[in-house]
Amino acid sequence: MLEARGISLTLGHRRALDDVSVTVARGELVVVAGPNGAGKSSLVDCLSGARRADAGEVRLDGMPLAAFDAAALARRRAVLEQGSAVAAPFTVAELVALPIPREIGPADAGRLVADALGEVGLAGFGPRRVHETSGGEQLRAHMARALAQLRAGQALGGGSYLMLDEPTASLDLCHQAGVLEAARRVAEEGAGVLAVLHDLTLAAAFADRIVLMNRGRVAAEGAPWSVLTEVRIEEVYGLPVSIGSTGGALSVVPRYRDAPPSHRIRTARGDQQCS
Repeated sequence: MLEARGISLTLGHRRALDDVSVTVARGELVVVAGPNGAGKSSLVDCLSGARRADAGEVRLDGMPLAAFDAAALARRRAVLEQGSAVAAPFTVAELVALPIPREIGPADAGRLVADALGEVGLAGFGPRRVHETSGGEQLRAHMARALAQLRAGQALGGGSYLMLDEPTASLDLCHQAGVLEAARRVAEEGAGVLAVLHDLTLAAAFADRIVLMNRGRVAAEGAPWSVLTEVRIEEVYGLPVSIGSTGGALSVVPRYRDAPPSHRIRTARGDQQCS
C-alpha cells in the first residue's frame, strides 16, 4: 500500500497540504479531484518522493518512502508529472525508453516501448521527433513513458504504483477515455493507481474511490456516488451542478445561472436556457 499519514507541506507562505491522509492499495484506481490550488499536485509530489513533507509520513508497502534510494524508488513506482515536457530533440521512442533501466536488455526494452505506445494509441509514432508532434500526442507519449517505466519495474520485481497528474489535460474525448482505460488496466493487473483529474464525470466513470480536496485538506473520500453530491461540489467549487446518471455512471454538469441567449442549449424541443 502507498500511504500518506497526516502529511503537511508549506510552499512559500502557502499551506499546500494540511494534515492529509490518503491510501492507495494495489489493484485500485484512486482519483484525486478538487479546484485549482487545492493541493492535488503537492500530494502527488509527496507520494512520489519528488518533495518531502514538512510533517507526517509517506510509506510505501510498509516502509518509509525516505528509506528508498532513487533507483529503488524508480523500480517501484512510475510518475506522469503535470505539464511534462522535454527540451532535447528525442524521438518518441527515445523518450518512452528513458526510464527503462539497463538491467532490461535492448530487445525487451524495445518491446516495452512498443507496447506502451500501443496502449496510448501511438503505435508507429516511435521514429517521430517529440517536438514535431501535437500537444496531445506529446502528453500521450509521456503517459507511455510512465507505463514503460512501470512495466520495466514489474519485470524487475517492482512496478507496484502508477501516479498520474492530470493525464487527460489537452486530450480529446476519445483519447481521454483511452488514457484512463490504460490506467484502469494497470489497476486490474494488480498495481495501485492514483490519478489527478479535473473532470468529475471522468473521475466517476473510472475511479474506485475519489479523494476530493479543498484548500490543502481532504474534503471527502469514498466511492464516487458518495463523494460527488450536488451540495458538496457547490461547497468546494463554488458552482452549482446537476448530478445525473448515464448508463449507470454519474455525470456532473455545471449549472450556469445567468447564461446569455447566445449560450442557450439547443435541444430537440427547441432552445433551453441553462438553469
